Amino acid sequence: MFSKLLKIGELAHLNHISVGTLRHYDEIGLLKPEYVDPETNYRYYSIEQSALIDIIQFLKNFDFSLDKIDLLLNSSNIDLLYKEICSQKLILTEYKDEIDRKISLIQQFKESIDTYVQNKNKNELEILKFNQRRIYTYSISKNIYEMTVDEYEYYLREFKIHLAKAKIPLAYFNRVGSIMDKNYFINKQFFSNELFIFLPTSQNINLKTKNIPAGNYATYFCNSFEEELPALNTLYDLIKSKNLTVTGDYICEVVYEIPNKSKNNRKMFIRLQIPVSL
Repeated sequence: MFSKLLKIGELAHLNHISVGTLRHYDEIGLLKPEYVDPETNYRYYSIEQSALIDIIQFLKNFDFSLDKIDLLLNSSNIDLLYKEICSQKLILTEYKDEIDRKISLIQQFKESIDTYVQNKNKNELEILKFNQRRIYTYSISKNIYEMTVDEYEYYLREFKIHLAKAKIPLAYFNRVGSIMDKNYFINKQFFSNELFIFLPTSQNINLKTKNIPAGNYATYFCNSFEEELPALNTLYDLIKSKNLTVTGDYICEVVYEIPNKSKNNRKMFIRLQIPVSL
């Protein structure tokens, strides 16, 4: 009923694999044909070799290299197999963590766009409730409110280089902010020399981080680095006019940023915020 040997195309069809792949497996010695016609060089396989194809396809699901698969199929050492399986599981777990991080970051980016769309024309103080947020800070040598835009860019490069050396993923650099001690804000002596990036609370980083407390925050928006200082004065006046009590440090958060390629400059949408008691 069944022919003893199968042509390469027949074996490929039965195993949902391409002829080219079987030829490659032959060339690298992973799966040799049962017989090669010396006159035509046609390859012939036995149906039993499908078992090898099954395990090759199974192990490829876990991103084992063909060299590693060949090593495992040539060994009957169960300890070696167990060791390689555990090692590959660890690698896949690291891949998963990286994918989860990227999904989290792109979700944050989507939320940033939503915030921009919903608030880009807003020109009023709003009280928002925030959960606790985790940040990594970096001190610089000059007051941000005495800088030019170019100076600000150079200090951002300094921060970025520091993050790279600290092995913090630079994907978190897309939302850089700054912090001002609440006493500077209360006294209207605007001074900040501390930059920060947000980090997920689940991120395992062996560096000193800070938590921004949960609570009610007075918020106000502006559209550029140059606009922050005037907006900061406006926020200060609005808080005083509404008899709100400042309870913590001021935060400048770059919510959304897509530079304009034709203008070659930084385009920011900034959320000014400071914790208050109502």
